[in-house]
Amino acid sequence: MIVPTLTFVASANAVALSGGRPVFADSIGPDDLSIDPADVERRITPATRGVMCVHYAGYPCQMDALLDLCDRHGLFLIEDAAHAPGASWDGRALGTIGDAGCFSFFGNKNMSTGEGGMVLARDPQVRDQVRLLRSHGMTWDRYRGHASAYDVVRLGFNYRPSELTAALGRPQLAKLPANNERRNALIERYRARFDEAGLPVRMPFRGQIGSGHLAVLIVDRAQDRDPLRDALGGAGIQTSLHYPPVHLFDHYRTAYGHATGDLPVAEDLALRIITLPLYPTMTPEQVDAVCDTVAAYFEGAP
Repeated sequence: MIVPTLTFVASANAVALSGGRPVFADSIGPDDLSIDPADVERRITPATRGVMCVHYAGYPCQMDALLDLCDRHGLFLIEDAAHAPGASWDGRALGTIGDAGCFSFFGNKNMSTGEGGMVLARDPQVRDQVRLLRSHGMTWDRYRGHASAYDVVRLGFNYRPSELTAALGRPQLAKLPANNERRNALIERYRARFDEAGLPVRMPFRGQIGSGHLAVLIVDRAQDRDPLRDALGGAGIQTSLHYPPVHLFDHYRTAYGHATGDLPVAEDLALRIITLPLYPTMTPEQVDAVCDTVAAYFEGAP
């Protein structure tokens, strides 16, 4: 199965743990960090069964191209929409466009229950299998009362959400549209401030509207990335990295023989990416403080 390398490792792990082989595809470039449909098509072989696209930072992948190539090659399409609850493409909610869609409700997501997630699928047989897998492969639902007899029809897992996490999720879902709108407004403030300052940085996905999950900054020179993060940290501003390329993690190097240079676009981007603070209650003044610290770094940079 073809997956992007610029993603959280869970995307590839899910393929490997299901008995498949993750085949990594490159990113489009610094203005669109999602999976490159052209590179996906180059990697299709007779053994390929499907494609997983990741809506990076909550922005839709190039779905026209991905749907077309999956249709022409007879492949299924899974959407990793962990970043994208509430976002859409062509009037359709992300996660509902492919054959299946997967969401995460981890604590740092736009809509959180603390942990867990959700799977959507078009095929009723796939949905039935997911229901079995989530609860030990048993033929009865433990949350619907005691059963005097039941069967186990396949191996399964303990992946059910609890009533407590569902109770957390319901109000989060109600807040999602307003929180996403707020996130997007803060990203645009970041973008406007950096444009105005004329700094050697860029923010991808210009002109696109997504869920606003991440505020991603790309520095022009890789050698500025870590010193800039240090400067931000010294000012009390936490940053992160989304993501190290999965194919360069030790397990994937060892298991599949990957090496530096296999996916050059994503590898270059991974050396220049910084994830800036972003959350719905963040104030414009806090965004300005981040931007001022970035500008101060470049004023003194060699």
